[in-house]
Amino acid sequence: MTIDGRLVTALVILMCVSGALGVHPGRSLNFMKDFWKIFLYYLLLRSLTVSLKTIDNLVFIIIFGTGMLGAATVAGFGGDTGRLSAGGMYDPNDLGLMIVTSIPLGLYYLLLHRKWRRWIAIVSLIASLMALGLTQSRAAFFGLCFVGLFMLINNTGFRNRFRKILLLATVGAVFVVSMPPAYIDRLGNSFDKEDTGIGRIEMWKKGLSLVPDAPIIGHGVNAYVTAYGMALGEGHFEVDPTAWKPYAWRAAHSAYVTVIVELGLVGFGIYMALFGIPILGLRKYNSERKIPYLASEHHLHIYAVMIQTSFLGFAVCAATLSVTFYPILFFLVAISGSLISIAKDFEDIDKLETSVKEPRKANLQTA
Repeated sequence: MTIDGRLVTALVILMCVSGALGVHPGRSLNFMKDFWKIFLYYLLLRSLTVSLKTIDNLVFIIIFGTGMLGAATVAGFGGDTGRLSAGGMYDPNDLGLMIVTSIPLGLYYLLLHRKWRRWIAIVSLIASLMALGLTQSRAAFFGLCFVGLFMLINNTGFRNRFRKILLLATVGAVFVVSMPPAYIDRLGNSFDKEDTGIGRIEMWKKGLSLVPDAPIIGHGVNAYVTAYGMALGEGHFEVDPTAWKPYAWRAAHSAYVTVIVELGLVGFGIYMALFGIPILGLRKYNSERKIPYLASEHHLHIYAVMIQTSFLGFAVCAATLSVTFYPILFFLVAISGSLISIAKDFEDIDKLETSVKEPRKANLQTA
């Protein structure tokens, strides 16, 4: 079993154990009934993505699908007032997360194709960026900024720096033009004392104070709200009646706080490894000059940096959203694992060709 497979399997086992021993086994069980679908989704992706062509097709589906959601949002299917989102999303923040995660896929995809797929990717990117402005998601805004900065300092795939800057400037312009005035006001009020952004910081502090009560395997998967509410009812927190919604049983509004409370330090370590190990594993394939010739010919370095950038977008958004175990995360984990396996196959082929060529060269020199 590959390292990403071991991590995901360990996470599932920990979820089962922590849920059974947690503060609300019934709530945890209901979550696991749905999570098995995501686990199966990961296993299917991991087993099917055995070639770059398959990965390319799946990435294209994500780009196109997100573009369709964006187009539906722009067309008004997400509502007619306030913050908008279309599809089976919990709220506009979730759509914002999906868009920010898919934008790097689309931008790097433009480097891989020149025909009809490229034009579909362009249209999908425009629809996604316009919808992103309508979500008014601050988490998505910061995620997009980090994605843009990472792409700006990373030259993989872009032979012309000016074109890369022009591309990123175009992305920024489309996004800014689509931003309604209310979005700009939300961004400006992000750090106001009465704003929900500050309220989230207070929530994180309270949430982290629950960790010592169950530090190893946590309070149980999907049981953060229950653990927080029980602690609140027992007077665990010093509550200021004038503070932001102090008595509500609230979600953590941070994937990382959620994980460490629900799954403890063990689960937090596994969760962070789901990000760190794929990113570190792909980094060695970022440079076209440092990978086998066959891998370079198939543009593996572009796929590698594409997935890393998407991971970054998800990670930044997840810091302020309760998007702990979203399918797109396991899509990235599966694709990154497959890319690393394919890269190793290219390395083995390169070594085999070298081992065959060198004796031939020696024989020629002797003759």
